[in-house]
Amino acid sequence: MKVLEGKRALVTLTRGISELARLVATTYGPRGGKVAVAKEGRALVTTDGSSLARETRFQGYERLGVSLVRAATSVVDGSAGDGTSTTILLTNALLREALDHYSPRTWNPRLLVRSEEHTSELQSRFGISYAVFCLKKK
Repeated sequence: MKVLEGKRALVTLTRGISELARLVATTYGPRGGKVAVAKEGRALVTTDGSSLARETRFQGYERLGVSLVRAATSVVDGSAGDGTSTTILLTNALLREALDHYSPRTWNPRLLVRSEEHTSELQSRFGISYAVFCLKKK
């Protein structure tokens, strides 16, 4: 059994998530592109990021990172019914930021969570103020 620790483990898990995010980003948005996936011996052409994430298979430790993201997207899909592609892309961006700021002595995951909470609070305030601005504009 091979055990990965520290930055090496984070990089290995992030590698699969980055590849999945790259694939899902192709289909993201109203003008997203089509992606072909082999499913049960047939080609499945889709523009849906969640079905792409469900059908894509990875090897090795990259598979572990992707399974974590799939679990998060299934929770989002179950509660909201949408947002799986956004969840994958935001998770990838969050992990990339964690890798950029990683130092074995100073790395504190709690600080990363606090900054994410602060960011989401600002986004919700901005979203509400932007919605009010759009309503007043009409």
